[in-house]
Amino acid sequence: MLGEFHSTTNSARDYYYKYLIFNEKYAAAIPLVMEIIHFEKSRDNDEYQLMERYKQLYALEGLTENWPAEEAALIMVIRLAQEVLGRDSEDYTAGVEALAYNYCVQKKYYEYFQLIKEQQIEISCLSENRN
Repeated sequence: MLGEFHSTTNSARDYYYKYLIFNEKYAAAIPLVMEIIHFEKSRDNDEYQLMERYKQLYALEGLTENWPAEEAALIMVIRLAQEVLGRDSEDYTAGVEALAYNYCVQKKYYEYFQLIKEQQIEISCLSENRN
């Protein structure tokens, strides 16, 4: 038995993830990415790599239109981007913009206005133009 942290197991996860994405099985890829995130957190805790995994998760949740889960993943992307790269980074800005659109889609207008005021950004709230 190789174990969940063995390099062969990690490679298998990565290849399986690529297989699922290539075949557009986005919903099936979500639990796998969550498992990879759990693995990353328990291992060396590379926050940049963790941010990249949360970006994958946010994208998958958006593709499956699971807006509350996408929101949670985006909040993690924003937090990690701020810690690792700073508020001036593209990842931070893109995460904030995506979260604003997410709030619009969910009709969380209070959170949307609070976010754009706090971040001092201008994003129109037209949820039908999401994709």
